[in-house]
Amino acid sequence: MSAKNFALLAQILFLTACVSMQDYPTAWGKPTLGSTGACPQVSGTFQNVGERGDLLSRSNLAWQLLSKRASSLKEASGLASHADRVVIQMPDSNTVSIRILSSDSVVNEFTLVREKKEFSCEGGFLAIPKGLSASSGEGGVLGFSNDTAFLALSDGGFLVVKEVSAGAGVAMFIPIAAFVTTWSRYQPAQ
Repeated sequence: MSAKNFALLAQILFLTACVSMQDYPTAWGKPTLGSTGACPQVSGTFQNVGERGDLLSRSNLAWQLLSKRASSLKEASGLASHADRVVIQMPDSNTVSIRILSSDSVVNEFTLVREKKEFSCEGGFLAIPKGLSASSGEGGVLGFSNDTAFLALSDGGFLVVKEVSAGAGVAMFIPIAAFVTTWSRYQPAQ
């Protein structure tokens, strides 16, 4: 690709880019972040359905944690829709265990290991990369995204999740790039 074509492509992507960076809702109280290089303690049991920072919709913690781990989005959606609580345990600084519950039944459970790069500590948050995914849909849409969920506790023991998504694609032969940040908050549960 010539420099001229590359510059043209970069301009098209810039002109068709979508950036949505939601600010942290100050009414939620400051999150308790980990020290430099350390993850915050986020152990607890949380309601599966939470509130979003934009106040326009509800969020689903099981979906945020399962969407790239299930064998399909349909499976993740089904598991997440049946969940009512999510239990997060950090027995040590290298392990995060997650159990997704419906009443008293376990819907799904998995363990993340730091050495396997299944989670990290970034900016004082526990960062869980959901990974790269590709998609194709109706109407000639083709694209990929890379998502990460950043977790910490806030005042009152609420779990706050900052979800960062970056992606690019083509819709109707028009290249599109996007960068989106959203905040969700989940109430402690019994």
